[in-house]
Amino acid sequence: MSNYLPKMLVILSKITYNNDNDENSIRRISDMAITTFAAIDVGSFEVEMGIYEISNRNKIRKLDQIRHVTALGKDTYNNGKISYEMVEELCDVLADFARIMKSYKVTEYRAYATSAMREARNNRIVLDQIRVRTGIQVRII
Repeated sequence: MSNYLPKMLVILSKITYNNDNDENSIRRISDMAITTFAAIDVGSFEVEMGIYEISNRNKIRKLDQIRHVTALGKDTYNNGKISYEMVEELCDVLADFARIMKSYKVTEYRAYATSAMREARNNRIVLDQIRVRTGIQVRII
């Protein structure tokens, strides 16, 4: 068992307690009989996605887990910003994740980035590129 599942469960818990006051999203999820949810973690050294089935009885079942090793942290911690090549790689990986979510008929998702994105001087530009090119809205925590 990898350490990925606990991270994704933390992300799932943030549906209720995020700083955007989006408590209605958890109600929408729980009102449905079964929904498919994706949790994306844009970390310093890998990008991960978990796909889960959530039932109205508060049951969570993992359907899939995808990982891609990246050097996002290396860029940020060495240069203070994310390189063009890394933005290209991130967009390619997240575009693949978007296609996978579509194939699973994902109805809700959350995508979070951690310290490497938070500390990059160009993080707003990178997040905008990701959103425009993949349709995925990534939030920094």
